[in-house]
Amino acid sequence: MAILISAHSLNSRFTQLILSVFLLLGAIWLFSSALGRRTYVPGFGAHGTTFTAKTPEARPRGNHPIDTLVRNAEKDFATLLQKESKDVRHAAKAYRKRRGRQPPPQFDKWFEFAQRHGSIVVEEFFDRIYDDLTPFWGASPNQLRNHANSAENRIAIREQTVTTRTQDDEPREHIETWRRMLEDIIARDGWLPDVDMPMNVMDETRIIAKWEDVREHLMREAEGRDIVPDALLVNEYQRLQALDKLAPGPVDPSWQTSMPYWGLVTPGCAPMSPARHSYLDDHDYTHPPVYDVGVPDGSYYGFVQNWTLSRSLCDYPNLQSMLGYFIEPVSISITSKLIPLFHSSKLSVNNEIVLPSPSQWEDSKQFSKGEYEPAEWESKANKLFWRGQASGGRNRDYTWTHFHRHRFVNMANATAVRAASNGEAQPNFVLPDNKYYDLGVLKGRDVQNETLGDWVETWGDAGLTHLQCYPDDDAPRCGYTDPFFSIADGNDGVSRGWQHKYLPDIDSNTNSARFRMYLNSTSLPIKATMYHEWHDNRLVPWKHFVPMHNSYMDLYGIMDYFLGNEAAGLAGHDAVAKVIALSGQEWVERALRKEDMLVYMYRVILEFARLCNDSRYKMGYSEYL
Repeated sequence: MAILISAHSLNSRFTQLILSVFLLLGAIWLFSSALGRRTYVPGFGAHGTTFTAKTPEARPRGNHPIDTLVRNAEKDFATLLQKESKDVRHAAKAYRKRRGRQPPPQFDKWFEFAQRHGSIVVEEFFDRIYDDLTPFWGASPNQLRNHANSAENRIAIREQTVTTRTQDDEPREHIETWRRMLEDIIARDGWLPDVDMPMNVMDETRIIAKWEDVREHLMREAEGRDIVPDALLVNEYQRLQALDKLAPGPVDPSWQTSMPYWGLVTPGCAPMSPARHSYLDDHDYTHPPVYDVGVPDGSYYGFVQNWTLSRSLCDYPNLQSMLGYFIEPVSISITSKLIPLFHSSKLSVNNEIVLPSPSQWEDSKQFSKGEYEPAEWESKANKLFWRGQASGGRNRDYTWTHFHRHRFVNMANATAVRAASNGEAQPNFVLPDNKYYDLGVLKGRDVQNETLGDWVETWGDAGLTHLQCYPDDDAPRCGYTDPFFSIADGNDGVSRGWQHKYLPDIDSNTNSARFRMYLNSTSLPIKATMYHEWHDNRLVPWKHFVPMHNSYMDLYGIMDYFLGNEAAGLAGHDAVAKVIALSGQEWVERALRKEDMLVYMYRVILEFARLCNDSRYKMGYSEYL
């Protein structure tokens, strides 16, 4: 609505004041939005880009929307590869341009390590590190050292020796894996500075600082950021033996363990973000969860376009009633204090420092190829396959209807879809209106009758292998879900999955541990997650995998595109699916190897150790010294 103001009115001091207030509020909103979203994906706009959900009257003529997304992904990936650094001078130059400061000391040793192990160095591949660490420039080195040294679960590096300390001296599997990774770096002639690393041993993330506090820390970082002249550079890290002789200062993270969880999460969002103003006090679990009106924000005709935005809980408040770990996580221990803590993944509001996942590192039959060799694409079943437990949080007899794994299995179940198509209300999902996805199976039909369920039956094979009932979570079945689910056979799930072309990957209590394995399977991963991992900036959606929204409302549109519908005379896109699947596998073998995990972890250590040094603002590397 336009506001018309006459020239005479503009002379009014009151009117001028009102206009000034509106302009100031607008500027504050834009600033808070830009800081709060932090959404960036190569090829889809800069940091702070926002998208408005629009329901198109009709798709553009010609190509399917996924055709456009795949074509753009090819271009984005080609552009990314052109930025590869072939020598340390180019790598240092790219670092200064992107980070606004000198590379850390020993950067040349790190680059040599990467080159020796055949790791591709593109500066953008390491953006996750700087998204994680940048706020900590707003804390003092002494604070960081004290927090790290006093942590109950900690890895310490002293003079190239790695040790661990755990709560009650009990061994922690993930900490031991990370320790072995660090020792592997040293064994391969890497050089690691003295540093303490506080570790998160829970599945769930734990650090959610208030948005306002993070903003303050980011402003301090920006004030101190500078490319220090070569002559003033300090190129050594301080030793920490003296720190070990001192008793660590008192540290009280003030862990919060109360419910509801969403109330602990949203302070990490910007003040004007949708999530800060969309809290549901009382979830109605007797009905399916609340879906977006129209297609999701940031989507391209209903399909995920901005992979970062699609994982922003601040922009999708309806997800508070659609994902089990937002309703009732298995464990809650959260602090709003900005303290360092290392973990394998994080939500968009979390402040953990991400490391490569121990599950991806360890060679096990469950999460790596092992003895299972993937089949040729043409020999695979033209179906979707998923098996897993009903994890994702603590589901109860009155909350399970809003848990994500339950919902996904029902949406891929022909019986449930057939019933929903016939107007029978389902407890945990609703079918998306066909005007958003224009499914081939419904072409020329006025109603969604049994045809949709019959179609899903031709490709859907999803099942729960354990219902994780509460309070008896040892029982594989629950009385409250028996009318809706039977126990699926989970034997040889990995090898059986690789005999199918389409492998959805769904979050568990946190991120799924299967993703890298699926990428390496020659099948097509269809990934839905809210979590960020170390490899995000080196994977391009629609080039290496298919992204899916966390409501799963685009599931049918995705399968319709790839499978087509013979009865409706619509050709599928099997060749496109094969290209993406094989591109993902090829790229995993080039950029997500164990060696690449070590290169990433090595860089994290150099940067975090610099943050903890008193001379950090003068510390750096120059190829001219």
